[in-house]
Amino acid sequence: MLDLNKLNKDARIVFLLLLSQLIQDKLADSKGYELALEALRNCWDWLLYKNIEGFDLYHYLGNDNGYDVTTFTLLPGQPEEEEKAWICIDVVLSITIYYAYEFENQRVFPEDIESLRVEEEMDKTLEAFWNSFTGLYKNAATVGKLFAFMTANYPNGSDKKINKEDLKECFDLISCS
Repeated sequence: MLDLNKLNKDARIVFLLLLSQLIQDKLADSKGYELALEALRNCWDWLLYKNIEGFDLYHYLGNDNGYDVTTFTLLPGQPEEEEKAWICIDVVLSITIYYAYEFENQRVFPEDIESLRVEEEMDKTLEAFWNSFTGLYKNAATVGKLFAFMTANYPNGSDKKINKEDLKECFDLISCS
């Protein structure tokens, strides 16, 4: 598993979102496919513009109507590929929500997001993403190139924001896979 702690916070989200885009087609036959795409779009919007509150992002993860990412992630009897893809979407959404709440200086987080404050829980969550992702996507060279680019340009400790030119280069890296 790659050490995402080598990346600054925005770069961690970009990296996870880009990897999620590589496997989102595994959900094309799922009833929640449009929900997954909308949740990912909103994660991108938060990352780039910080224009969505953590509470609003959380609605995609869990809500009272049962049409949420967590419900689809835990859906019994779904194909293994769909389950793994839902785990990836769940993780990237959860981590984006965590950073959104942190960005807003919120003191109270939803209970399932609160656990990510503990480093071991964050590591377990990222490991779940990685295990699911590598079960769906086999081009390690593409992932390695993307990670190398991200660590060179957005190392941990840097407050450098993602810019459009670098984002385009990241998309170019994954689209050539």
